Amino acid sequence: MEEKGESITINCSNCRTPLAQIWTSEHTNDFITKIIVDCAHCEQESYVKEFFHKCFIGGTDFTSIDSFDIDDSEDGVLKQTVYTSKVKKYG
Repeated sequence: MEEKGESITINCSNCRTPLAQIWTSEHTNDFITKIIVDCAHCEQESYVKEFFHKCFIGGTDFTSIDSFDIDDSEDGVLKQTVYTSKVKKYG
């Protein structure tokens, strides 16, 4: 799990491109946020990351954030799928 105030890079599970930067705050949520990031470089995705703190999402040198799909479930989990665009080639 993440630490409060931490900066985390989410990479593609296939090509390892840095897809998104996540910054966590000191404030906790009443729910778990699960984030998965779509890879515009190889059309795969990241592994699912779980967060208990409020977080902010930004792009990297290689991707920009295009859009989000947010699914709320009854079991206290908020699932966010993040879609990216390729900014420059990785590797």
